[in-house]
Amino acid sequence: MGTKVVKVNENDLEWKSAVGLMAGLNDEEQKLYEGVMMRPLYEDDETGRFIARVWIKAGYREPKHKHNLGHGIYVLKGAIYDADTGETLVSEGTYWYAPAGDVHGPFAFTPDYQAIFMADGPIDTTIIYD
Repeated sequence: MGTKVVKVNENDLEWKSAVGLMAGLNDEEQKLYEGVMMRPLYEDDETGRFIARVWIKAGYREPKHKHNLGHGIYVLKGAIYDADTGETLVSEGTYWYAPAGDVHGPFAFTPDYQAIFMADGPIDTTIIYD
């Protein structure tokens, strides 16, 4: 596990496409993450655990999916909605954690959505088709 203190001023970082930051994405995963922009804040070289500030482009919709490991978000601005029902699921000031294998989505986002995203290691995504 990481053994050094890390201090990052995110204002010194550029927004980057999640597609370019997440290694080993298959074609389906690349399409999934095209609307996601990130500012990487931390990554543990040994475990792959990472933390990033996330901004979602307007109109982005995330399909029903699951991941190989746990991950969480802390919403800074905006909200996440159930894309089918319109129900608000997570809003500003809320922390949400999904364990490995949890099936969630489809999601829609407010145009101003920003969050801190944390993953327990290198993340794989499986889109769920009903």
